[in-house]
Amino acid sequence: MKQAFTLAAALLAAFSLHAQVPTNDAFDCATMVNLGEVPACQPTVYTNTNATPSNIATVDTVSCFQSGTAQRDVWFRFQCPITLLDVRVTITGAGGTPITNPEFAIYRGDCQFDGLAELDCASAGQGQVSAMLDLFGLTPGLDYYIRVSDWSATATPNWGDFTVCVDSIPPVVNITQGSSSLCAGTLYDSGGEFGDYGPNEDHTFVICPDQAAECIQFTLEYYHLEPTADPFGAGQGDQLYFYDGPNTNAPLLAALDGTGFSQQNIAGGGGVCLRVQATSGCLTVRFDSDANVQEEGWKGSWQCSSDPCEPMEVLTINANANADSIVAAVSTGGAVVTVTDILCDSIQYGTFAFATENNDLDMETGLLLTSGAAVNAEGPN
Repeated sequence: MKQAFTLAAALLAAFSLHAQVPTNDAFDCATMVNLGEVPACQPTVYTNTNATPSNIATVDTVSCFQSGTAQRDVWFRFQCPITLLDVRVTITGAGGTPITNPEFAIYRGDCQFDGLAELDCASAGQGQVSAMLDLFGLTPGLDYYIRVSDWSATATPNWGDFTVCVDSIPPVVNITQGSSSLCAGTLYDSGGEFGDYGPNEDHTFVICPDQAAECIQFTLEYYHLEPTADPFGAGQGDQLYFYDGPNTNAPLLAALDGTGFSQQNIAGGGGVCLRVQATSGCLTVRFDSDANVQEEGWKGSWQCSSDPCEPMEVLTINANANADSIVAAVSTGGAVVTVTDILCDSIQYGTFAFATENNDLDMETGLLLTSGAAVNAEGPN
């Protein structure tokens, strides 16, 4: 009787698992989700949970997928109108169990075995919940196919829920243009993509999207500014400010100069990556320069959302790390670590710890090496 009960339970579990397989799991034009004519950027949540591998060709490999093949893929298709031939495809984790390490490929051709050709693909980094890809010069009226999967460094799937957005590529503007009412875009200093900014500048750029935005996230891809503390004693340096509101009277989110964060009461900093979030419905960026030295400048992008801002991961830096604390921070059950020499200025390294396991690095602790000051890596920005 016990064996019969166990067999019945196993069959029931197998039936439940099968029942939860996404309807667009198979490579089948009759069941894949048709997004229709783009732009198609809705809050509908899809999933690849319990998805199984599809086989679409005699040799079915994907150029950028981590394993070379799709392990847990689901399918979508869309068409381009004659007015929108350059699009951005974004897969973003959503819902209670968001997908992690998403990857997707774009195809065109005939919806049959050995009938598709890969156009391009994108794969997110470890611990990331979104992936993005820009496509140019598409053919109006033609079907394009999106194959969404996830990758895992272990046997545990990273499948989950996500949204699919196929929309126009956000415009590229520079700070001299003053404002934007768009929900997404890329912003440069006055020199644009290839030039330096000028002397004695004082520019303000206000982002207030037409659609209601609970959160505006601005990510600075890079910055290269003259330091405020000029070693030759000339000029006041150059600074970049972010405000949570429609003008510079709004609360200050962060302030940057060539040495990092010039506002000592603003935690965060670094030479490359910065992310700020505005919750007021508008975000203001201000940049000013002196007459002394002009550098490469900066580039960032913004994206608005109807969902509230997600809390930033809280990162703690131990700037007084020694050999013992480094060993404790990087050791695992399967590794033996020995520190023999530290050939680095004491302010440039430290150990770090996250308050929770759910963070972008997917690590609780580790060793931080910087080209500046390790303490500037603390959040929330």
